[in-house]
Amino acid sequence: MSAFPRFFRLLLAATLCGAGSFLAHGQTNSVPDPRWGSWLIGTVVLPAGPKHWGGYAEVQARSNGLFRQYFYHELKAGISHEVAKNFTFMVAGAATPPPITATWAKARSTWKSASGSR
Repeated sequence: MSAFPRFFRLLLAATLCGAGSFLAHGQTNSVPDPRWGSWLIGTVVLPAGPKHWGGYAEVQARSNGLFRQYFYHELKAGISHEVAKNFTFMVAGAATPPPITATWAKARSTWKSASGSR
C-alpha cells in the first residue's frame, strides 16, 4: 500500500470532520435562559420472555429551570418479538403532546369563555 492513498484518506476524514463542525447545530429552546435547565429521561426495557415477546417505554421532559418551566415532553413505547436468536422485530411509536403552557392557556381561555369572562 502506498503512502499517498493513506494520506489522502486522512486528509479527507479531517476535512469532513472540520466542515461538519461548522454545519452542526444543537437543539435549543426558543427563549434562551442563562440558568441551568434539566432533563428527565426514564426508560423501561422488558426483555423477551418465554413466548418471545418484549417491550420498551420511554418518557422525556426538558425544562429551563431545575424541574420547572417545562418546554418539551415526549412519550415513546413499543412491543418487540424475538424472531430468531439474533433478530428482534419491534413496532414502536412516539407522541409529543403540545407544550404544557399552551395546554394550560387553552384550558384557561375555554374556562373564561364558559364562565362569562369575569
